[in-house]
Amino acid sequence: MKLLLICIYYSPNKTSAAVQMSDLANEIYSRKISVDVLTTDSTLKKDIEIKNENGINIIRIKTGKFNNVSNIKRLINEFLMPFYIIKALIKRNYDLKNYDGIISWSPSIFFGPVIYYIKTISKAKSYLILRDIFPEWAVDLKILRRGITYYFFKLLAFYQYKISDRIGVQSKNNIKFIKNYNIPLDKIEVLNNWYSDKKNEKCFINLTNTNLKNKRIVVYGGNIGAAQGIEKIISLCEIVNEQDNIGFLFIGRGSNFNKLKQKIVLKKIQNTLILPEINPNQIPDLYKQCHIGLIILDERHKTHNIPGKFLSYLYSGLPVFALVNKENDLIKMINENNLGFATDFHDINYLKENLLNLIFKKSFTNSQSKKCIDFANEHFHPSKSAEKVLSYFTSS
Repeated sequence: MKLLLICIYYSPNKTSAAVQMSDLANEIYSRKISVDVLTTDSTLKKDIEIKNENGINIIRIKTGKFNNVSNIKRLINEFLMPFYIIKALIKRNYDLKNYDGIISWSPSIFFGPVIYYIKTISKAKSYLILRDIFPEWAVDLKILRRGITYYFFKLLAFYQYKISDRIGVQSKNNIKFIKNYNIPLDKIEVLNNWYSDKKNEKCFINLTNTNLKNKRIVVYGGNIGAAQGIEKIISLCEIVNEQDNIGFLFIGRGSNFNKLKQKIVLKKIQNTLILPEINPNQIPDLYKQCHIGLIILDERHKTHNIPGKFLSYLYSGLPVFALVNKENDLIKMINENNLGFATDFHDINYLKENLLNLIFKKSFTNSQSKKCIDFANEHFHPSKSAEKVLSYFTSS
């Protein structure tokens, strides 16, 4: 069997999507299954570059930039992306006939023409790993209105769902949103996110040399963007600011990263440290210096999300404090399995009380850390996700 993975980002990119697709490709390859990866790269000097990296062929296609550009520019570049890919494959006369299966990652919602083109040539079935349900979440957060642009995006999303033979959503509650696109229920399943043990490199950040020295540290690692609810993050830091023995560490990237830094300075909040993203291999060593993992999602979300940071916290043995949208699957998962505390009640005093209770909870011993790690291995190891995806291709 030979499989093709399609994604907008791939290693060495540090985004959660890139890391997860790299982990999945390596897991599939470890099972002696041939796997290629088709991805984009705006920095290429030529239209297409193919390299073998640890036994996996990585096909990189030159496209426009998706980051650090205006929204209009990004939209144009993403819209043109599939046509750049198809053009480069045709120009290279790349053989697409020998693929037995296609595994694509969404976002982006613009891969539809590429998937259709490759399916037409190879006659292979396709599995869509659907993480964010766009444009629905953008409407929830009032980033997008229900106008022409919204329906254009919705049409692209529908096309991608329609041409995919199986769709794996990350949360049970998300199934209903895909059903609303008139997608048959038997075509949809839950495919958990996954996280693999990284090479545990020594982290260059030593928190004892920072303003967080001798504090119980609440860490937030990952994207700091529109979906995270930055105002609630700031309010939480501010209301706990008088606690001399508690500190917040934010490490990542995103559209609101600089805004968070500016507001922390403006409000003179002393118990925080904000740093840019680091090599994923250094994250486990950094988390050894922390005590609680933080998740915050904007309460206006109606779709559901199991963030990659949740998995990285568990694998590091960190209990989780999660403030999420209503009825998010994380609430039941965290609270029922004693992995920390999760709620959709956004009252700031209630949050402060429960955060302090969690930070100083005496039951969080070595055995509690082991419980987090064991739960992660049981539910979120790449082998589990690979087995589920591969079972579709072997049984169909």
